Amino acid sequence: MKRWLVLRGIVETRIAPPLSTRSPSADGAHIGGPVTMEIIGLDLHQRESQLSIQADDGTITDRRIATSRERFTAVFGERPPARILLEMSTVSEWVARHLESLGHVVIVADPNDAPMYANRSRRTKTDKRDARTLMSACETGAWRPAYRLSEARRHVRAELAVRDALVRTRTPYNKLAK
Repeated sequence: MKRWLVLRGIVETRIAPPLSTRSPSADGAHIGGPVTMEIIGLDLHQRESQLSIQADDGTITDRRIATSRERFTAVFGERPPARILLEMSTVSEWVARHLESLGHVVIVADPNDAPMYANRSRRTKTDKRDARTLMSACETGAWRPAYRLSEARRHVRAELAVRDALVRTRTPYNKLAK
């Protein structure tokens, strides 16, 4: 049903939040023109990830890096704040939190959002094409944010998982003791 609505233009795509239009000076006053940020599409995987970076001048760079904190810090640590779009996956939460700690604007998108893939080519699916599609969706604002748990909620879930593991290991021992 949603696809039918999207094809007929009834469902609108999400517009990206506006970026600041002026850069602050040392004394807090706004000066200069628009703030420009690099736009990055990041296709995450367990071992290696593909990124497409669109610079301020419009040039696009594709890179493949290892999915590790050290490698993300090496690649994104010295880079000026960028706008990064990645899909929700098993590794996306820790990657998003790490990139945010490095000062970047990170958007975790819902992978089931059809308008995000509107300009994807019909050819063979590759990581490079996925990263470029994410970069394009970030630029146009054609993405829907995925639900992310708060830090407190993640802590409660971790405690419940530990409790569940303890109960599961205790039960067989109780049966043996009886």
